[in-house]
Amino acid sequence: MALQIVHSFLSQKADGDDTSLIRPSNWNAAHRVSGTLGTDQLAGDNTWTGDNNFTGALLQNGLPLAIGNSLYVVPNDDPAAPVFDFSRSDIQLFVTNGDITAPTFVNLEAGQRVTIIILVDSGGPRSITWAGNVYGGMILGTQASRYNVQNFVSPDGTILLATSYGVTDLG
Repeated sequence: MALQIVHSFLSQKADGDDTSLIRPSNWNAAHRVSGTLGTDQLAGDNTWTGDNNFTGALLQNGLPLAIGNSLYVVPNDDPAAPVFDFSRSDIQLFVTNGDITAPTFVNLEAGQRVTIIILVDSGGPRSITWAGNVYGGMILGTQASRYNVQNFVSPDGTILLATSYGVTDLG
């Protein structure tokens, strides 16, 4: 399904003669984004109207999807072995659904600073066995339904060194 984005700004100015420039009619036009939405990927009232227009925020794993270098929600395809892909964002959130025994951390760059947030599900407490390329990873807190946050830096694009002790049982 294609998603359509329509700007809320409508210019009343007429187009100029130079077609090589962006013109008011270009701005007013609908823009389409292609992709596929699965289940549980719209928030709000999930209302679809007309030509692929919708209301509600996009979700990923039931949480708001962040764009750019803000929060990225790590997919929970394999709860024991989540893949933290740092090409998506420097800030990653993973919601547990069991103990984390084999996490991987990919697409790091030398000098990259990252934040890992682990939200322990309501079935917690949970544990994490950090990957071999992570040094100084914290022990998760003892509270269910709480956030655990820790900062790291990658000096070489392959390893993560903790730059904080980590804070547990937030929220």
